[in-house]
Amino acid sequence: MSILSEILKEEYERLNNTLSSFEALAASLPKGTIREKLINGKKYQYLQWRDGNKVRSRYIKPDEIPLLSEQVERRRQYEREIKTLRETKKEFDLVIKKEI
Repeated sequence: MSILSEILKEEYERLNNTLSSFEALAASLPKGTIREKLINGKKYQYLQWRDGNKVRSRYIKPDEIPLLSEQVERRRQYEREIKTLRETKKEFDLVIKKEI
């Protein structure tokens, strides 16, 4: 096997490991968005997410908002990175098929 093939194989394994790690990290964080609702003239914060075809909501206590906001944003960052890694993996798949 050529040196280039070995390098491609190692990089492909690294890519798969990174993708798995990011997917696990994203899964450990809350999904959805934080929405503000006005109820009886008062503002309340809710975490909203999709569960199949349904939209679910959960009230967020005021002291939880900063941490939850940071976690939701971190999940979005992981999801963007996962999308990029999956696209890169598709390109690798095409290259590896040509090598075989």
